Amino acid sequence: MKKYLLLLFLMVGLLPMPSSAQGPVYYSISYIKINPGKAETYFNLIKNYSPKITEARIRMGGVLGWYMYEVRMPSGAANEYDLVSVTVTNDFRLLFDDLAPSDDTMKKILPGATEKTINDIFAQYESSRTLVRKDIVVLTSGQTGLLPGAKYAWVDYVKVNDGKESEFANLLKAKNMRVYKKTIPIDAKRDYTSITTLSSDDITAFAEGGKVANSSAEAEKLKSISKISHSELWQLTSYVDESVIKK
Repeated sequence: MKKYLLLLFLMVGLLPMPSSAQGPVYYSISYIKINPGKAETYFNLIKNYSPKITEARIRMGGVLGWYMYEVRMPSGAANEYDLVSVTVTNDFRLLFDDLAPSDDTMKKILPGATEKTINDIFAQYESSRTLVRKDIVVLTSGQTGLLPGAKYAWVDYVKVNDGKESEFANLLKAKNMRVYKKTIPIDAKRDYTSITTLSSDDITAFAEGGKVANSSAEAEKLKSISKISHSELWQLTSYVDESVIKK
């Protein structure tokens, strides 16, 4: 059966490193727009199938977790995307096939399902949402992962001056911030090179946005080597990783 693109997986910053992780950990971040009139269909697919697919991929090795976030701010019908899906993996090769499961994987997830049933499920995914863009990032500073199960994440998209990446990461290292460096695609139209995340279960923690500087000098230093392109507030709606899988 032909492989279909599955954008079931993917937040930006998102979990403690699973015990099985070795080497660099990659975060594949998909920005998703739900097609008009398809919200119920898409959310039912996410509820009924995405966790099962992710669990199977984790058990097979390579995939470490999947996190789905709703973009709370900015909000409105004109938003470029509604959801952010983050897949975490330590296998760079998995970043290039969009983590589409094989026929054998789908048969394990849906025992007894016919090929037509499986094709219909993939067709529903394809018709209910649009992939707006995709980022692939690696963690450069901070506790591994984006949100260790935290409900909210403040996300800054930052343009760091050339040669200042290490200094930028070190400045945020003690702030409970996670810093991710964009690897591929290199998109000149997107004026950010890094993504930072700050997580909390309390939404009021972001009353002043993702403010992390403790002094005017610290704030000026960050300003001199970086510029925030834009910011977003995400809410975790669903996830699967090793912490929730029954052994």
